[in-house]
Amino acid sequence: MTPLTAVASPLHLLAICPYYPPHTGGLERYAEELHEHLSRRGHRITVLTTDIPPAAAPPVTTPPAVTVHRLPARELIYNYPWPRLTPSSRRIFRAVLTARYDAVMSTTRFFVTSPAAGMLARKRRIPWLHIEHGSDYVTSSNPAIRLAARVYDETVGRQVLRHAGAIIAPSQSAADFVRRLTGRTVPIVYRGLPLDWLETITPAPRPTPPGICHLVYAGRFITGKGLPDLLQAVSRLPSQSLHLTLAGSGNQEASLKRRVTDLNLEKSVTFTGSLSPAASIALVKSADIVVNPSYNEGLPTLVLEAAACGRAVIATAVGGTPEIVTDGSSAVLVPAGNINQLSAAIAALTEDPARRRRLGETAADFVRRKFNWDSAAAEYEQILWQLMKTSHAA
Repeated sequence: MTPLTAVASPLHLLAICPYYPPHTGGLERYAEELHEHLSRRGHRITVLTTDIPPAAAPPVTTPPAVTVHRLPARELIYNYPWPRLTPSSRRIFRAVLTARYDAVMSTTRFFVTSPAAGMLARKRRIPWLHIEHGSDYVTSSNPAIRLAARVYDETVGRQVLRHAGAIIAPSQSAADFVRRLTGRTVPIVYRGLPLDWLETITPAPRPTPPGICHLVYAGRFITGKGLPDLLQAVSRLPSQSLHLTLAGSGNQEASLKRRVTDLNLEKSVTFTGSLSPAASIALVKSADIVVNPSYNEGLPTLVLEAAACGRAVIATAVGGTPEIVTDGSSAVLVPAGNINQLSAAIAALTEDPARRRRLGETAADFVRRKFNWDSAAAEYEQILWQLMKTSHAA
């Protein structure tokens, strides 16, 4: 698809998002950066999202053309927000729903915000664009949650993906999942990277002396991220050769800290807590190796940003990860859940700084050319205009 350089007139888009910064996560960062780049092209974006985290969280600056409305909400289960009906939420609904929009956008089928976007689009008779990040069914250590999520995907999730006016997949793995659920072939639009912003960030001070390899994971502490595997892999290696920093938070944090104690890793593992995006990048830049041991990914932000920063990456070959880095030339990829291979990969790279440098340089060169927000925003424009043309003709 050839990107357009401009559109006939500005659009007013309603983006219904389950979370939005300052809530941390790859989906949130993706939405924020996409909205910023669409606004640079002259469009207005109204975001309807939840107030998680609460108002005490650090404020987020948005472009003038991006307006964010935050509904009071609670998490029914961890990482699944549900709006609360309060006088405040009713005022927000009235303010948002009385405006005129050219299209409504939703993100990832398993959040309630996606079917809500579909219902609103049908009621207002406006086009509906859905962005599907998921590359597989939901992963959880809780069998009840896993079963409920599978039932949801086979019913509501499938209907979301069938009835959206258009779908964009940010990775080939996500496009494959949409086709597996619905038989529908959808376009792939790779996200961009905020390269100018990345260049402004200096590496954080290293927590280890020279000669000690610094490993970093930065992200959510949730089931499916494979962090118990990472701790187990590190426990098999000489403690004097490496140090692991875990940045983030989540409902698995307490169990991970207990695991560190059980494995006698207190001197080899540091927990930083949640970090701002800039502090997270600074930490990544201080790493010798960035590790992403996940069981399920869309297009992992950690791997993208680590590669853009020229860091050596060890990751599991899941979801869109192989679309960012290639095993052997720009990263080391291992099977998800294979602790032996993960430990061996860490041991080998720990002892080979020259190889770490080569992997990082190759990865940086590739992702900086492939992942570009200017072309991505232009492709979004083209898809939106085609969707509006089709909807008006129907």
